[in-house]
Parts: sequence; structure tokens; C-alpha cells
Amino acid sequence: MDAIYKVDIEGYYSRLTGIFVETKEFVEMSSELVFIESEMTGKYQEVTVRIERDVVLVTDDPTAVNIFQTYDMKVGYNPFDTIRNYLYDETFCEKDGKFVEYVHE
Repeated sequence: MDAIYKVDIEGYYSRLTGIFVETKEFVEMSSELVFIESEMTGKYQEVTVRIERDVVLVTDDPTAVNIFQTYDMKVGYNPFDTIRNYLYDETFCEKDGKFVEYVHE
């Protein structure tokens, strides 16, 4: 089920904000992840992203979500795009219904 989420993360010299639609299942699976985001903020300006703390549910009302998606109202930073990119290169893997950091053995 889709829902609207927002993120507002303040770093030392930068701030990442955004509002976007994501599935509740993907957010739940990613809830324990913590990662450093530096590509979005520039050189020497890393921001620590903690999904459980930084991502806030705005609404899961189907009408609101439908309007949001119809008019493509997403804006700003979506930390789940970063997670998806890492999933493709196997930085994270799934274990017991949660994403965990992938460890090379």
C-alpha cells in the first residue's frame, strides 16, 4: 500500500528535505537502515540518514496518495532511491524481512 512520506535531515553544513510516495512495506523493510549520504550534499558534507528517525508518514489516505501521484507532486530528496541503488549493487541484502548491510565474506 502506498503512502506519502516526508524527510527533513539536517547536517552540519547542509539539509536534505523531500516529500514522496513510497510503499509502506518497503519503508518497513528499510526501517533499521542507517547510511551516510554524501553525493547529494557535496564534498565533505556528509549527512547521516536514519530511516526510522528521519522518515515520517504524512498520510496513507488513498485519495490523497492518488492525487499526489496523479499530479507528480514529489519534490526533493527520497532516501529510498539511494537504498534501491545500493540494492542493485548488493550493498544491502534482505534478512528476516528487513534490509541489512551486506557483508562480503
